[in-house]
Amino acid sequence: MFQDLLMNDSRAVCLTSPSSASGAAPAGSSKGYMRTETNAAGAAGRGAATRIATLLDRRRRLEEARAGWLAHWQELAEMLLPGRADFTGAGAAGAKRTAGLYDGTPMLARRALASAIDGLLKPKTARWFSLRAGDGAADRDEDARRWLDEAEARLLAALYARPARFIQASGEVDNDLVTFGTGVLFVGERRGLGGLTFRSVHLRDAVIDASGDGKVDTIFVTLRRTARQAAREWGEDNLGARTRAALRDPRGPDRTFTFVQAVLPREEAPGARADAALQARHLAQAPGGALE
Repeated sequence: MFQDLLMNDSRAVCLTSPSSASGAAPAGSSKGYMRTETNAAGAAGRGAATRIATLLDRRRRLEEARAGWLAHWQELAEMLLPGRADFTGAGAAGAKRTAGLYDGTPMLARRALASAIDGLLKPKTARWFSLRAGDGAADRDEDARRWLDEAEARLLAALYARPARFIQASGEVDNDLVTFGTGVLFVGERRGLGGLTFRSVHLRDAVIDASGDGKVDTIFVTLRRTARQAAREWGEDNLGARTRAALRDPRGPDRTFTFVQAVLPREEAPGARADAALQARHLAQAPGGALE
């Protein structure tokens, strides 16, 4: 459904899901994805580089506009959700973040409200959603209703499949919603395994924008992957020169690199499918923040 664009140091690589492209994946493609490549020295490559630079500049402007909220979110996290208390500075991994807390009442209240939201909106013991055709006549058709009932059952099974981690990720988002008023939940397909996968996104790592009617239509998410993880997720051939070099270094595979995922309206994404409301782009960055 989406196209993923990885910008490397010398080329732009466009990964298109076979489900949205005709034909089988060519030999040598990674993760079942079809792969096309343009040299950055060519016109198409220069256009891709300009497009990526524009996206990164927009992300920077959105981060600047959001900067005033980070201190507020930090104070809220320190009181209500210490595990997220790294908006204004990254402490050492595993460091205690509750030194300033003298009472657990705020955290208990946050947990109670998050649990209530979970139980009321998505109770695990009930089918808490339903599918409709959007057409009154079709919804009343017996065959259509049986098909929709079967689709509901399959979707419920996919949501609660253990590898999907829906319960854990949605629970984290409920806590973010209660604490900060905003939560970000990623849903995608498990590459190579099939099925769904869910991941909560730290609000520190997400910047959003909205349309004129207030509907969120753009999000930039910062992803951190070691060289080994990035190679498994996107394929070694689709990584930048520094990341590939790290893979060949005995100590390099565990070195962390930064990627930016951009999801934006279809009309703002050249080459988008006509039936895809949003497009996803992945932009590779070096550890220092410079685009590879």
